[in-house]
Amino acid sequence: MTLGLYVHIPFCRHKCLYCDFPSYAGLER
Repeated sequence: MTLGLYVHIPFCRHKCLYCDFPSYAGLER
């Protein structure tokens, strides 16, 4: 059995196609 770990940091500069976090257009950081 193979064990995998996926860590996602939801503070990205752009939206990935597989991202399930909510995003808001027009917000700059």
